[in-house]
Amino acid sequence: MEPRVAIVVLLISLCLVVNYVQGQGNILQILRNTTGFSKFAQLVTRAQLTRFYESPIIMTVFAFTDAAYNQIPYRERNIIDRYNETQLRDYLRFCTVAGSRIPTLDFQDIQYVQSGNFKHDRLFFSRVKRMNTTSSFKYCVNGVEISEGATSDISATNGIVHGLNGVMCKTSQKTAYGWIEDPEDTTQRFTKFLDLMNNIYVMDLIDELSSSYLKNTLIVPNDEAMQKIPIAKLNRLKNDPTEIEKIIKAHYIPNRVIFTNCISNNEGITNAQGQSLTFLMSSDNNVYVKRDGVSAAIVEGNITVSNGVVHVVDQLLGSA
Repeated sequence: MEPRVAIVVLLISLCLVVNYVQGQGNILQILRNTTGFSKFAQLVTRAQLTRFYESPIIMTVFAFTDAAYNQIPYRERNIIDRYNETQLRDYLRFCTVAGSRIPTLDFQDIQYVQSGNFKHDRLFFSRVKRMNTTSSFKYCVNGVEISEGATSDISATNGIVHGLNGVMCKTSQKTAYGWIEDPEDTTQRFTKFLDLMNNIYVMDLIDELSSSYLKNTLIVPNDEAMQKIPIAKLNRLKNDPTEIEKIIKAHYIPNRVIFTNCISNNEGITNAQGQSLTFLMSSDNNVYVKRDGVSAAIVEGNITVSNGVVHVVDQLLGSA
């Protein structure tokens, strides 16, 4: 073989290798051949979705990594492992956006897309500026961070794959208001906070929290938190509509979907009252919300609903 021909062949071979490393192949091949996606790839096979991920349909897949799966509690892993075929197909399609190739650079804060499952549950994107790191932004979907490096933005012939540093929970079909009225987590109750809302019937606020067209963050104290308030003080509140409205608006952030993994320590967010709520991160990774001298711990956070997110806290804000 002539030297020039040999060089051309070598260059072509190198290009083919580079293209493969960058993710050439369909989505299924990426999942099977990229280190870190073995569990997700196994679930695709078990759900009999191999043809779907091999198909020419353009898609974006948010696939949890093996490390993320192994870090969740055994009870949560067991739920996924016990899914029947129908449930598993629905979950995997929930992790998939059909018809779009969405690289992280196209992420916009307060943006959502419809997932590819039967009910087209929403996926909310977040883009957070990093501090003191080489990377400019942290990208999240439903509050779960997209990994950096080899398992992020993997190009495929029929789309793109993003590795996740956590395992996404499915989005509730309920709105924020619908969720606190009838929580899917049966250990939580919000009747006392709802009583305050209904006592003055804040129609505009209830409409916004009930609207599937808006995006909101609701921070809500459960009944256990409300029981910490002295009865005499609670009765005074019920007779002061102005104060009740002020307190309720302190718990509501309009036009933003704030996940705890997508905020910075000591970051202030403007609530519906026009005042700042401060999010604080403790050394043990607990998250607190501070307002008017009250620092409430988020005891169950990042509950993704159809119009945003709900965080359950252990104290009523604005009542110090």
